[in-house]
Amino acid sequence: MMGHVAHHAIVVTGKEAPVRTARGWAMTKQGMLVSDVVPAHINGYASFFVAPDGSKEGWETSDEGNRLRTAMVKYLQKRNLDFVEVCFGGDEDFARVESYNS
Repeated sequence: MMGHVAHHAIVVTGKEAPVRTARGWAMTKQGMLVSDVVPAHINGYASFFVAPDGSKEGWETSDEGNRLRTAMVKYLQKRNLDFVEVCFGGDEDFARVESYNS
C-alpha cells in the first residue's frame, strides 16, 4: 500500500502546572510521544510538544495518531491551554497550521 508522509505535531504552552498535567495525560493515558516540559524564563509559562507518529497517511498507525491528536485537541480546548497543530515535511512541500474552533 502506497502512502505519503506528513508529519503532524502539537505544541502546547501555558502555565507550568497545567502544562505538566496535560503532558502527563498525553503520555500516560494516551501513550503519545511527548517531549519534556520546557519552562519559560519568566511569567511561569512552559511548553512541550507531541511528536509526529512517523507513519504514512492512511496506514493504521497514522489513523491512530489522528485519533490521539483529536483527543489531545479536545483535552487542551477544555483546559484553555494554548496550542497549535502543524503539518510539515515528509512528502509535503509546504507546512500548514491546523486551526480549531472551540
